[in-house]
Amino acid sequence: MTAPALHPFIKGHGAENDFVILPDPAGRLTLTPAEVIRLCDRRTGLGADGIVRAVRCAADPEATAMTEAEWFMDYRNPDGTPGAMCGNGLRLLARYLVDVGHHQPGTFLIATRAGVRQVHVPDHTVPAPHPHRGALAAAAQRAR
Repeated sequence: MTAPALHPFIKGHGAENDFVILPDPAGRLTLTPAEVIRLCDRRTGLGADGIVRAVRCAADPEATAMTEAEWFMDYRNPDGTPGAMCGNGLRLLARYLVDVGHHQPGTFLIATRAGVRQVHVPDHTVPAPHPHRGALAAAAQRAR
């Protein structure tokens, strides 16, 4: 990973699929397939059905042309391959963007490799338990 030794993450689930969200607004994080596989491993990593890197469209070469959306969903399958999109991961990303204040509740657009998708996050949600939060270095320590 070409990132600081500690990188924040959020782990959450959408319709029984769990994902690790890696906030990367400036597009500085580069993930190799091997790193994605290690992170998704349920025994030695964080355990997930996929990785969602939350990056601003302007900061990612794959998304700079999708100017109608501010955020790009860089989805990675647990085998390390880039995915076009994942509906449950998209829902989780949309909720994350609202919860951390990157977007207002309501209808907005998120860019994916499958094109720009419209999402809706209501402003009247039932409070849920906080998702797991941590830093990637903690998972790396457990794997040693």
